[in-house]
Amino acid sequence: MAHKAQSFILNEKKKTITIYTNVEASPAEVELKNYYLSNGYTPLMGEKKPGITVKEMRKELKADAEAAAAFEAAYKEKNGFFDACKVYTNWKKANKK
Repeated sequence: MAHKAQSFILNEKKKTITIYTNVEASPAEVELKNYYLSNGYTPLMGEKKPGITVKEMRKELKADAEAAAAFEAAYKEKNGFFDACKVYTNWKKANKK
């Protein structure tokens, strides 16, 4: 089964390839990078930011009981993780300082 490359990202409109310097590439990804570079894609360097875990989201929401309850309810639904992320994101935007 194919999977998305983790060590780079393509922008086909601008014809650029952003290579993440903090992610180790598999041999297949190295070949893909070389293919795109040989076909004229402009290389850019960047660092991939780590995602936030459910545990970290719960820790941040702990201070707001209402938001924490909404997060837990969304997490237990069918599309749990994604709905919970929406709750967290909306809460984070609303409480931005």
